[in-house]
Amino acid sequence: MPGHWKGGHSSGTAGYSAGGRDPQQSKIGKITYASDAGQSLTTYLTAARAYIPIGFCNDTFGWFLGGGEPGTPWPVAVSKVDKMTFATEAVELLPGTQLHTALNNVTTSGNTTKGYYAGGQGPTSKIGKIDYSSDTNTLIPSTIPEVMYRGAGSTNGDGTIGYYVGGNVAPGMSYTSLCTKHVYATDTISDLTSGRLYTPKGEVQGSGN
Repeated sequence: MPGHWKGGHSSGTAGYSAGGRDPQQSKIGKITYASDAGQSLTTYLTAARAYIPIGFCNDTFGWFLGGGEPGTPWPVAVSKVDKMTFATEAVELLPGTQLHTALNNVTTSGNTTKGYYAGGQGPTSKIGKIDYSSDTNTLIPSTIPEVMYRGAGSTNGDGTIGYYVGGNVAPGMSYTSLCTKHVYATDTISDLTSGRLYTPKGEVQGSGN
């Protein structure tokens, strides 16, 4: 599908990309891992949005967080959360699971029971947590050390620690090399100086095992 500034997530068998700009859209694309085949789904986001992050998921559901809906001259940030059920590829809006404020370009990490979104173009340094079992959204007391958006997020193999790396910082389009470590059990946040990028970078993505 054409467009950029898309979001997405992954099940055990397929990857999904959603939304995007130029054109502003609500379409969802799918790549099936076994065949590397791509297709457009007949289900859509609940509204056309861009600047959606690479979201968190478990084996059953995936979440699309915030983003920017059509506006003039720029997309307007929203706090909406859409949830996809992988088995049916149905998408629904979760009115009771709004982000803590209207945000786009948040950075995410998570494990099989909960997902986190950090920073975002508010701008903000706050961190929100969504419990998968109840779709409950709360702010944790800790924050990332710097206001940041468009950073990279990843999680370690046993799902106990997340990392938020790089990103854009205010004002303007400055970049950071920051690496923040998030211990999920205690929601403890620390500035991991040994993990910082070799040079400041923004608009980055991450992965891990």
